This record gives sequence, C-alpha cells and structure tokens, in this order.
Amino acid sequence: MATSGKSDFKVLNTIEFYRNDFISIRAELCTIAGKPYVGIARFWKPDGKEDYVPTKKSIFLSADQWRLLGSVAGQINRSLTSISIVILIQVSNFKMFLKNIQCTYYELQSFIKAMISNEEADAQLEAALQELMRSEDPFHDLV
Repeated sequence: MATSGKSDFKVLNTIEFYRNDFISIRAELCTIAGKPYVGIARFWKPDGKEDYVPTKKSIFLSADQWRLLGSVAGQINRSLTSISIVILIQVSNFKMFLKNIQCTYYELQSFIKAMISNEEADAQLEAALQELMRSEDPFHDLV
C-alpha cells in the first residue's frame, strides 16, 4: 500500500491499462481524506531510469462520479465507433481523390508526350483550342 503525506492520500490498488517505452497510464483506487476515489494518472519514464514517475496529468473521480462514467461507457464506445467509421470513410475518399489526381497527371503526361512526338497530336490540340475559343463559355466543360 503506497501512501503520500498530502491530505491523507492512499493508493489501495493500481491497474495499468496502457504502456509503451515512454508512457504508462494507470487507474488507481485510492482514498483521499478517507473517501474513495478512482484516479486516472499518466506516468512517464525518464531516460536511463527503470521506473515510471507521475506527471501532473491526472483526474480523480469520486466513487459516484466513477459509477456515472461507467453508466455512459457504452454510449461513449458507440460514439467512438461512429467517429472511427467517419474517419475511415474520409481517409478512403482522400486516397481515392489522390489516385484520381495521379491518374489525371499520368494521362496528361502521356498526352504531352504524344503531342511532342506526333504531328497529328499537334493538329488535334490546335483544333481543340480553336473550338474552345469559339465557345461562348470556354470553361463549361471543365465544371
């Protein structure tokens, strides 16, 4: 049982639920002035040290607050799932956008190469430009 001299603070149980080489995040069942609390605390590992040390990044919830948080955990998880799906869709759409840009670039590059090496391509380009200039709205096909 760990204790601290600050306002009768006692840690009764610690459950680490996340760890990497630099950070540890733990839930701690503790008492402060004899009342039960659940603390969620972040710890960090200084260079060259074995043990993680606490940071100032923590939150303490009374037993009632902890129970209330637990009662909405399902709702929070469903919301996180929805957000994750939206993010995946956005990433997928962005990747598709980039792929389309890449295809357009390669098509343009191929056209330019053909244009440079082919007199017929020059004539086609000139005809297309003339048609575009004759149009009342030269950019109508671009929208």
